Amino acid sequence: MPEVTYQTSLELPVDKIWDFVQDMNNWAPFMTGYQSHEIKSETRSIWTLKGDVGILSRTVQLDVNVTEWAGPERVVFTLKGLNEDVDGGGTFTMRQTPAAAPAVAGGVDPRGSADSEGSGAMALSGRAPSELSVERPAPKGLWHRFVAWLMRAMTGGAKKSMKDDDLRDDPASPAPSASAAGVETAGVEGAARSRPAERSGPAAPVVLELKLRMDAGGPMAPMLNAMLGPACAEATEALVDSIAARLKVLHG
Repeated sequence: MPEVTYQTSLELPVDKIWDFVQDMNNWAPFMTGYQSHEIKSETRSIWTLKGDVGILSRTVQLDVNVTEWAGPERVVFTLKGLNEDVDGGGTFTMRQTPAAAPAVAGGVDPRGSADSEGSGAMALSGRAPSELSVERPAPKGLWHRFVAWLMRAMTGGAKKSMKDDDLRDDPASPAPSASAAGVETAGVEGAARSRPAERSGPAAPVVLELKLRMDAGGPMAPMLNAMLGPACAEATEALVDSIAARLKVLHG
């Protein structure tokens, strides 16, 4: 039994593709050898095709029945020859491909990774600028203050006696001056302003796929099926590409 599958991708919302595919009146004329079709019900229609291969060397009528509407993802149908010993079926499938990671200006990922070695608070810390904090030195204890005073005294650049401020073991770090605070705040705000802006990448494409199978019966079945394979492949490719081209015209 010849069975072929063909697919293409479209950068369109899947619901727009579904809206087009679910109405066979939109794409029936794209079938290879199409002559006409007649809608019998919501799920049944009669197709008239004319071909040049094997059993399709003359006009063939096919009874098409939709057995599953699973929008916006899948349509399953069966085919049954009315004037020829042939049957088959197929499946239209529409599936969204996984979305790509967001494109970021400067090649820096907003989560803190980078695609190349670079500078910047976010790239180095692995945190967003809004999460950055300015680290102040740890408070000096009595011993550290004494050693600092002694070194200054030995080099002649220190005061000759230690004042209470030098000996006080104050665990709280001194409040920064207005100018220092201004510098620290400006540093954080500058990092926030320099945060790379995310750019919306292209929409994840939707894969439109058609699987089609045809099976000829009767004493000539082996030979006819051998010829049906290439014919089905050509018809499937032409139909899917024609649908894609029409959707691009409709939706740009």
